[in-house]
Amino acid sequence: MGTGSERSRLILSATAMVSNAHGVRFQLLVEQGYDPGKLLKGLGAAELPAGFSVLEHRSFPGRAGWRIWYDWLIPRLARKHGADAIFLTGGIAAAPSRVPQFLWMPEKADPTAGGDRLPLYSRRLKESLSRASLVFCFSETDREWLGGFGASAAVVAPWAFGQAPPFSSEQREAMKQQYANGREYFLADVSNAGDEKITRLLKSFSLFKKRQLSNLQLILAGSTPTPGAGLQQRLETYKYREEVGWVPQQAGDGDRLRSAAYAFLFPFAARTLGVPVLDAWRSEVPVITGRDTGLQQWVGDAALVADMEDPASLAAHMMTVYKDERLRAELIEKGRRRLAAYTPQQPVDAIWAGLARVIRQPAAGSM
Repeated sequence: MGTGSERSRLILSATAMVSNAHGVRFQLLVEQGYDPGKLLKGLGAAELPAGFSVLEHRSFPGRAGWRIWYDWLIPRLARKHGADAIFLTGGIAAAPSRVPQFLWMPEKADPTAGGDRLPLYSRRLKESLSRASLVFCFSETDREWLGGFGASAAVVAPWAFGQAPPFSSEQREAMKQQYANGREYFLADVSNAGDEKITRLLKSFSLFKKRQLSNLQLILAGSTPTPGAGLQQRLETYKYREEVGWVPQQAGDGDRLRSAAYAFLFPFAARTLGVPVLDAWRSEVPVITGRDTGLQQWVGDAALVADMEDPASLAAHMMTVYKDERLRAELIEKGRRRLAAYTPQQPVDAIWAGLARVIRQPAAGSM
């Protein structure tokens, strides 16, 4: 399932809470030589919770290796350890088994909806859904799409992982001094964007600067330590280069940067559950997102939605947030109210309800 992603963190955190609340034991099957630090990053813990243990096993490369993992190793280990249920986090079912199988879908269940997917997922999708007792997905859109295959699906909603309260004025000023020359700034998450998309974002910022003559800064939060060579060249010749900063997520200040932002731009999100939007709402920061993120269904009117194919669309929203303080306050309040619907209890209840539905007796152990 990968390590450190929003989805991994949700799965690990929610199952840990199920373990604590209902006494379920989970055995995590991982590749031999896995990095415990990366795995535990999702849990925000230094060691596995009491209800968890790890099974390490060698994996083999290529398509044959994937088939061995799913069609031989997982069923064999389930029998050996007496598992009551198998949870598969890649959206791919194991070989037919007497043990109920629960599938965690990718962020977008439809393999044609964008984002990179393992070919095995697409090829085995119908077969996997036919074997699953229950499928966990992350949106009503996906639940309906999966229903078209006859799959029984439950929506597991994310929640705000950040626990810090909104920043005080002193904390905001400190962050502005550190990263934006003491000025207000837009923070843009560009982790899922290539050079072309970031270039359009810079065009939007140019339009904003030309029309508003404002001293607001733009900070790009990237998933890489430095921009690629092509983007770096564009930034060096960019008219407003002195007012644009690049901060790698590895710097560890992502949550604090978002909490101090004038507005949070989340326009590119091919593979996301939208947790950064929830964290921005918790920090009482208004949000502008993009139409291609797939988030507009659940953000509703609590965020502005831009057409990222048109730089003028995002620029217009940036100008609106900047000029209209009343609207900005309304977005903050709507986000705060909407956030109340997204709590850790919802995924815990969904997972436990699924287990209770297919296992007559309380689960003594699971994988």
